[in-house]
Amino acid sequence: MANLLQFSRSLNRRLFPLIFDSRCLMAAAPTTIHLQSKREIFSDEVLGVDRFVQLRQQVSQRFGKQKQIFFERLGEHIADDKNAILSEDLKNLLFLCENSVDHIDLLKRTIDKFEKQNESLRFGLFQFGPVVMRLARHLNNVDMAMWIFNPVGFFYFSFIMFNQ
Repeated sequence: MANLLQFSRSLNRRLFPLIFDSRCLMAAAPTTIHLQSKREIFSDEVLGVDRFVQLRQQVSQRFGKQKQIFFERLGEHIADDKNAILSEDLKNLLFLCENSVDHIDLLKRTIDKFEKQNESLRFGLFQFGPVVMRLARHLNNVDMAMWIFNPVGFFYFSFIMFNQ
């Protein structure tokens, strides 16, 4: 690991020298730039995962021991075609969902039903795409993340709108 780090540093020094020629800068002496910080573009903080985890803990505390009852009732609610899915139910499901097959399946079925009932109301709704991506990152579930990029449905559109 240390050898790889040394190789990386030497490569960076050769590709991006830190000492500039004084003629290019119109200065009397060579200028040295010391890099003191770095920024990771895919860190949890930048992507908003840390805030998502805080909200997840708050919702989990609010539900307490009633989480399993919530999952069961939501599953029954989805089974009936006459029932509508409220955005608050979907938000709560996103914050309570664990990395289990049952929870992920319930989430996908809820999203599909929510998408079908709100096809004509794409604009003005809460944008669930980024929140689902944060959940996928938090759970480290690559399959769920790839499912979101299906080019049909509001998740694809909300992802595009989020990144404009």
